[in-house]
Amino acid sequence: PGATAIVDRGMAFDENLKQIQKRGMHYLVAGLQPERNQWLDELENDDGWEDLVRTPSPRNPFQKKSRVQIKRQQKGDVVYILCRSEGREEKDRAIRETHEAKLIRDLTKLQQRVAKGALKKQDKIHQAIGRLMERYPRVARYYQIAYDSEQQKLSWKELADKKAIAEKLDGSYILKTDRQDLTADEIWRTYILLTRV
Repeated sequence: PGATAIVDRGMAFDENLKQIQKRGMHYLVAGLQPERNQWLDELENDDGWEDLVRTPSPRNPFQKKSRVQIKRQQKGDVVYILCRSEGREEKDRAIRETHEAKLIRDLTKLQQRVAKGALKKQDKIHQAIGRLMERYPRVARYYQIAYDSEQQKLSWKELADKKAIAEKLDGSYILKTDRQDLTADEIWRTYILLTRV
């Protein structure tokens, strides 16, 4: 096959992948976060996973590698590698919990401003809510935020089912490629070269 372009999630949009293919190259990318959702059942299903054997760096023989499991799937001519990483699970959870605490803190401040009458105009209040949702996109979608103009009261509630999905996805990510000739192990090891670059 021709050359393979390996790009991270920030470049993984369809138009970019089409450009790569137009130039006669293959692609190997990390899938966008929403793409994980379509694989939720497979990510939760414990069948068909293989453990990656990861050896410590020769320069650091005491290095402890986190456990990574992979599972190969296919849709049309695209090969998907589902990945579950223990080390990344802790990191994802920590980031999510930090963002969530900040969102609740900022919502509480906004609620107090509304209650004191420091912020009265409905459109300004909705703009402030919109800014918070933009600032914390990772966690804001797990909350229903509402402003009652009659009672001039801001409130929110956690969407437990959506948050449960997020918790299940901690530590998981998707790789995708149009290379049919590589094993799941080869795809993962090739992608992870980006961290060395």
